[in-house]
Amino acid sequence: MATIGPVTEVRLLGPVRVVVNGTERPVGGAKQSAVLAVLALRSPRLASTDQLIDAVWGSAPPESARTAVQVYVSGLRKVLGGDAALIERDGDAYRLVGPSLAVDVTDFERGVSEGRSALRAGDPVRAARLLDDALSLWRGSPLSGLESLPFHADSGRALDDTRVAALVDRADGLLRSGALEDAIRVARQVTIERPFEERAWCLLATARYHAGRQAEALDTCSEVRRRLGDELGIDPSPELAALELSILRQDLEPPLPPSAPAERGAVPDAAATGLPALPEPFVGRDDLVAAVVERLGTARLVNLVGLGGIGKTSVAVAVGHRWSECGRPVVFCELESESEPSGALDRLCRQLGIDPGDDPAEALAVVEAGTVVVLDNIEQVEGLGAVLVGILEVGRLTILATSRRPLRVRDEVVVPVAPLSLRSSDGRPSPAAELFLERVGRVRASLDRTAAIEAGERVCAALDGIPLAIGLVAARARVLTVEQIAARLEAGGDSGLERTRRRDGPARQASLAAVVVSSIEALEPTARELLPRVAELDGWMSLDLVETVFGPAPGGSVIDAVEDLVDAGLADHDDDGRVRLRRPIREFVRRRTDGSRPVDATAVVARVRTWVEGLTPPLLDRHDDAVLALVARDQDPLRGALARARDLELADELAALVLALHRYWLLSGRITEARRWIEAACGLAGSDGVNGWRLQVLRGTFAAYAGDPEAEAILAAALDRVGTDPDGVGPVDRVLVNGWCVRAAISAQRDAIEDATAAAAAASALAAASADPTLLNLANDITGYVAAYAGDFAAALEAHRAALVTLRGRGDEYDVVNVLTSMVDDLVGLGRVEEALAVSEEAFDLVVRQDSVALRAQVLTLRGLALVCAVRPGEARGCLLEGLRLGRDHLPDPFQQAVRLALLAVCAAVARQDPTAARLWGAAEGLLRDTRISVRSQLPAGVVAEVDGARSRLGRDFEVRAELGGATAERVIDALLDP
Repeated sequence: MATIGPVTEVRLLGPVRVVVNGTERPVGGAKQSAVLAVLALRSPRLASTDQLIDAVWGSAPPESARTAVQVYVSGLRKVLGGDAALIERDGDAYRLVGPSLAVDVTDFERGVSEGRSALRAGDPVRAARLLDDALSLWRGSPLSGLESLPFHADSGRALDDTRVAALVDRADGLLRSGALEDAIRVARQVTIERPFEERAWCLLATARYHAGRQAEALDTCSEVRRRLGDELGIDPSPELAALELSILRQDLEPPLPPSAPAERGAVPDAAATGLPALPEPFVGRDDLVAAVVERLGTARLVNLVGLGGIGKTSVAVAVGHRWSECGRPVVFCELESESEPSGALDRLCRQLGIDPGDDPAEALAVVEAGTVVVLDNIEQVEGLGAVLVGILEVGRLTILATSRRPLRVRDEVVVPVAPLSLRSSDGRPSPAAELFLERVGRVRASLDRTAAIEAGERVCAALDGIPLAIGLVAARARVLTVEQIAARLEAGGDSGLERTRRRDGPARQASLAAVVVSSIEALEPTARELLPRVAELDGWMSLDLVETVFGPAPGGSVIDAVEDLVDAGLADHDDDGRVRLRRPIREFVRRRTDGSRPVDATAVVARVRTWVEGLTPPLLDRHDDAVLALVARDQDPLRGALARARDLELADELAALVLALHRYWLLSGRITEARRWIEAACGLAGSDGVNGWRLQVLRGTFAAYAGDPEAEAILAAALDRVGTDPDGVGPVDRVLVNGWCVRAAISAQRDAIEDATAAAAAASALAAASADPTLLNLANDITGYVAAYAGDFAAALEAHRAALVTLRGRGDEYDVVNVLTSMVDDLVGLGRVEEALAVSEEAFDLVVRQDSVALRAQVLTLRGLALVCAVRPGEARGCLLEGLRLGRDHLPDPFQQAVRLALLAVCAAVARQDPTAARLWGAAEGLLRDTRISVRSQLPAGVVAEVDGARSRLGRDFEVRAELGGATAERVIDALLDP
């Protein structure tokens, strides 16, 4: 006969106590008690030394903290004694385990879970008894005596929230079972403790009404209405308002009667098997539910996997209802308070009305074939996966599980549950926003849903569509407007994710922060190490970048760590092989101060910079589609690194990142983004040193690309300071030579040919000193450009042809297109229109393969010019309008837009649409009014003659219409593009 060993009880629902075989033992001081409390709350899971340090000392531990933890653990081992309860060590972590260990918090949460299951299954008498038994474990304030320690605030509050929620459920059970006076007493207790707990007020009013005390019921509704209005400034929920109306009308339905227990051995209907009602609203999951139902037709173990609070249980419930509607038996079983497979199977057998006997797995073999068993929260039960595989081998049931992680067992079909969609359609809010607005409507009856949609979408985007986060934040609408909630989230302030709590679940789900912490603690050490480092960067990032920037991972593979993060629901992955942390999780990890080793953000930025500097050099020589695609793939973390460098005032790192990325921005048409980061880098670096003047040159260059009239002045200040002596400027690079080229182009455009020639000569001298073929081509190109503006089109064409030969040999299509467009100008100037058309066609054929919007618009403009000169105004107009559209929507360069408008004016004049020609010509002049550039000087004389003809035919009216066009240039463009 087996002997019964000692039982060790750890009591936390009051003062922290240890009782061994009925005898209380002294635990020790507050800090040692706190270590015991953390180990007991996490039992049987591990608690790292850092977590224990954070619980005792918070974010400012003494240097001796780790040693002190070891001392406390040693002391606790003596307190616990024997084998009934042990503190095991695993690396740098500890766990509290034992065959006869009893933790009152675990027993309490298990009892609450069983009581709620009974309530949902229609057995309120049993529910009230189970909840009463669970609540009887409380002996005062939880963790009493530890109030001064950091972990008490969150842990104590979470435990008390669960107690209050259990009291409300007990009042509900008492009401439904007809014990009205007891229901009144319990509900009243809750409203005194928590005066804004509306569900308790509803139960109190309902119980008083059914006890024949209608006046008191109405007084109850009036009291809560007054409290909400006076103290919170909000209206009662729709449920409370409807209850008050029913009491006034005396038509309140009686509470649901208790259900008869199911016959032993039979599988009852859905309600009797604990299948909860569908949540309201249930949105955005129809396709997923249909897919899971289809999976259950062929697979016998389907696991819905995702982050806590992502909606796995709601999906499983919906699938259960869909299956039940088809006449198939469904059983729903919560396992959130179970930790051992034997307990989980025993609970399932009881749910089915089966005697588990000595072998619950064997007992389950009699369940009817086709029965779907929904097992909720199986991640709590260590080792359950292998047991389930064994059950499926001998039994006939089908299992639908929900878990935060895959089981990784044979025949498991994993179905990821993603956040709610953020996509809206047909004027309706997205599913995420629909859920948010419905939740807000519960606490703010006056909500104007239509007006709140836009702000609601912003809220949900900031929360990444995570249902738990949406529900928690929606509760803040009691005191904040939807717009205020959105603004606070977008500003990165207090999102409410840490402080806003739910009161109807276990402590590990009391807030999104609790869910995330629980998921982090379950990670493998390598993934825990990687997580805060990845959180330093934003958005989607390639595995190549993760491995390069964050690897090698200590103690394991980066890929394995990323897979662990994805399995835990902390990260998403896409079809391009990229991964990202969900936004609320990333922000929470960044702010987390739990004793985790801090991340060196400076080192992260430096490694990103090194990675970019190794990736982008080919772009300095040519347009490389493969490199552009690689950079574009990781543009989110690159922007994150730029932002971190700016915010941390890392001047050298930000300058290096900008210098490495500037060609990517140019070649991909991201001129506005480039200017933003260049300005930020200049603000930190100033204008001194090699990086300082290079950034100033870039600042002027990109200002010119954007058509900024200040570009020439910025370039002149930077380049005149640097000079042209190759020995005095440091390494000659593309930034410097291109700066002189752009300065020459601006001078040529305003007919300052002498200045343009000098700038082109400076570019040529520096390029010759470098002996770099790419820079020599740049110099040849600008020499030809200036020659064209000086009227020497033959010299210009010769220079451009020389550059073209070299570029074709290197296969650089981007620069080939640039030179071809210059050659169109040259050939038009020489009157060789047919050749110009042929060259423009070649440029057009090549540019469609490029990502650069600016280059495409430029080619369309030059092709339009060639067509105008060939007197083909209809075709020319099509090219020019498309160029104008690209310019307006992507790159509003006033110089280029003015040339397009002027050429469109020529097309109108050729068609004898003289009033239109006048308005378009005036609009072109209006765009260049603040510059020293003449529209007339940008076009061949023969082309301008067509406009002069219109001017002659209209007389004074031409000037009037031109003046009107100049005053409303942007409106003229819009009218052309959107007639």
